Amino acid sequence: MDGVSWWVPALNMALTIAAIVLFSYRVPWAWLLPVTTTAVLLATGIPNGRLNTSTVFVLAAALYGLWKWTQYRREGIHVPLRSAHGREWGIGAGLLLLLYLLNAFAGVTPVAEIGPVYLFNALLAALPAVMYLGFAHGITQSWWLGVALSLATMFLSTIQNAPVWFSLYGAIAAGLQVFGYLTWQHAMRRPMRSKHRLAPAHPGRPATPGTGAPGRTA
Repeated sequence: MDGVSWWVPALNMALTIAAIVLFSYRVPWAWLLPVTTTAVLLATGIPNGRLNTSTVFVLAAALYGLWKWTQYRREGIHVPLRSAHGREWGIGAGLLLLLYLLNAFAGVTPVAEIGPVYLFNALLAALPAVMYLGFAHGITQSWWLGVALSLATMFLSTIQNAPVWFSLYGAIAAGLQVFGYLTWQHAMRRPMRSKHRLAPAHPGRPATPGTGAPGRTA
């Protein structure tokens, strides 16, 4: 590996794992980590002719997520969590396809070098931008894009005989992303469990436990 190629993926992996943990707990400053990694990729990729189209979109999605979560923080509320709407599934699929096509065919790669592995990598490069847009809107299913990306990283590392720490990174990232999904699911259900807690049903009269109805007075 040259002076750039070894430390860029190592830094990207370390910051990505840290970001996954922070995203799990909806820490707004988690967005600074993907912003940093994509900025490093841009800085090291442009001079060497290795600029990936998706890197620009990932950076834009991360900056958008940082802005959106910061607004929630200023309002003093946690990032609201929800499941994706039907229309959002279509938007996400369309955006993923668009980024894939841009990665695969809008560059300067010779046609002779476009093979199955190249196309697979182009698809994987499109996943983070869509995932981060989902995170920005608190969509819990976005975590599964990260799981798919991590498992695919393990697969590619195996067939390409990459150093073992690439596979180890994929396994750790996938496990943490499942943890993030479960954490968001738990947080999303918590308000539902507390929805019927005691609340005054009438000024000056306490509520009857478990019902919300006015209590009897002596």
